[in-house]
Amino acid sequence: SDDEDEMESFDASKHFDTHPSLVERAVNRPRMEQLEAEDEFAVRPNKKVRKKMEKLREGQYAELLQRKERIAKMEKAADALQHTKNCSGKGKKYKIQGTGEDGKRPQFKWRTERKR
Repeated sequence: SDDEDEMESFDASKHFDTHPSLVERAVNRPRMEQLEAEDEFAVRPNKKVRKKMEKLREGQYAELLQRKERIAKMEKAADALQHTKNCSGKGKKYKIQGTGEDGKRPQFKWRTERKR
């Protein structure tokens, strides 16, 4: 069929309008016109440098993930402290959600009392 013929004759470098050695890149894939304009100034990184750059990028993503996890832990701890402070206060309270299972803290609601 036509789709199979197109798939067999598909040329990624022509489709993305880039040099065949740059097709494997998912990020920063310049077009041919950009390569021709910058050809005299361009320094193309070799495999060793690319590997080092990828490793650095992966390290930065890992750090970002750790920071997000730490923020979530800190917010959970702050919520726990606020909950403890609220529960130690005056007033009648009753549970509206949660049973304390599956890591979710039970939520309480306080009855409104008329101020005297």
